[in-house]
Amino acid sequence: MSVSGVASRIAQGAPNSEPGTPNSEPQLEALHMGCRASSDTDTDHFPKMRSGIALGSNIGNRLANLREAYQHVVALNTIGAVVRTSSIYETSPVDSQPGTEEYFNAVMEIGFDGSPISLLDRLLEIELRMGRPSRRPRNSPRKIDLDVLYVGDLVLNEPAIIVPHPRLAKRRFVLAPLAEILPGLVLPGQSHCVSALLEGLNTQEKVRKLHYRLSDS
Repeated sequence: MSVSGVASRIAQGAPNSEPGTPNSEPQLEALHMGCRASSDTDTDHFPKMRSGIALGSNIGNRLANLREAYQHVVALNTIGAVVRTSSIYETSPVDSQPGTEEYFNAVMEIGFDGSPISLLDRLLEIELRMGRPSRRPRNSPRKIDLDVLYVGDLVLNEPAIIVPHPRLAKRRFVLAPLAEILPGLVLPGQSHCVSALLEGLNTQEKVRKLHYRLSDS
């Protein structure tokens, strides 16, 4: 699994959330009120934006890998901001070599006070710390894969990062967990909420929701 990106906010409830200090960041939570895009598009400064991150693993103990990565990513969360986490899903590999093992995938959302490039750099550091090689073939098996899905309402197209990722809305292994925690989220460039994109998706991917969560507590 590999996706990177950034999106516009909004959504109805977020049933699976883990509070830092509840309601201590109202400017963050306001981004999720209603099924419409917000207007936080300041690209010169990046103040504590809601950031979506996809997690995936298909080597070794996939559950342990995701949970370890989760702990590292939580450490990037803005103090007091709510952390939202999906269930873990077992998914079929996409655009991979025959015989590739199935993935464990999940999505989480944090508050991040920094640029998308800064967030991406921090995620790459976590991957390296967990043993993923810096050079690897595209869509190759990996112990851990961490990708930026969105950062506030930003739309970027740079050599280092494209947000939102052009294939995000076409990947069931991302849309299913994302729709679980933010069904009303509207990505930049899209006219439908995440849940509607998932419902209208016509792919052969196999996605099975498991009774595991990123937090083992």
